[in-house]
Amino acid sequence: MKRSPLQVITDWIIPLCLAGLLPAAPATAQNQSISQPGPGEAPVEVMVLGTYHFAGSEADAVDSQIGDITTPERQEQVRRVVDSLVDFQPTKVAVERLRTNAAQVDSLYEAYRDGNYALEPNEDQQLGYRVADRLDLGRVHPIDWRNAWPFDPVLAHARKHQPSFIEYFETWRGWFKTRMDSLGQHATVGEALKWFNRPAILSRLHAPDIRMLEVGADSSFVGLEPTAKLYRRNLRIFANLTRVAEPGDRVLVIYGANHANYFREFIEDHPGMTFVDPLDHL
Repeated sequence: MKRSPLQVITDWIIPLCLAGLLPAAPATAQNQSISQPGPGEAPVEVMVLGTYHFAGSEADAVDSQIGDITTPERQEQVRRVVDSLVDFQPTKVAVERLRTNAAQVDSLYEAYRDGNYALEPNEDQQLGYRVADRLDLGRVHPIDWRNAWPFDPVLAHARKHQPSFIEYFETWRGWFKTRMDSLGQHATVGEALKWFNRPAILSRLHAPDIRMLEVGADSSFVGLEPTAKLYRRNLRIFANLTRVAEPGDRVLVIYGANHANYFREFIEDHPGMTFVDPLDHL
């Protein structure tokens, strides 16, 4: 039976924890709250909305901005998406902002609710703040964590030893750029989000992370490090999510679409969580 990447990682994480080489999580009531639904407790329903970055991102392999999100036309499209997300009736909203910046997120969200803050052109505010406000939620939860992503050594090794990976990656990047340009010209915000959350698209967005493992696989394993760090980042984010969620919650997670495949795997493997497909609510 084919083993998932999470199961493979677990095989070496658990021995390290037992050996004392990795810190064990403290056994607090909050950490244990969703480990397994107790009698009469409902699982946590988690809907992961994979998004493009409304304001673009220098960290992306391809600039993913689709037009100016602040125009009246785009704002109306955003409001229609918010209406759809509100139908999910989330009890908590989690966004791609550093958990260490929680005080700032709280302050900006409170100012927005008081009418003293104009939303910035990013998805966590345009969607997350609006959904939370519509449902009278007290806060928006930042759950992000970041680490360095050493991609340049992979490209350098591949150019010298495995040019087939460079050819693959440039083809992939060309495909993505073409699709983004087309979405920018012809798609509404809702249509773009539907495209990003199609399983076939999420799988294709995730593919370079896995293909990198081939680079240096017979010698230096240089392609292993970025993928391992991507898993580490997403596992850490997921751990932050478990600190937020409580039995019976309905959590809306708004995150860059390249994280969505990781989150779905973790959610479906968690005994106290149920994955909710965002396509059922867009």
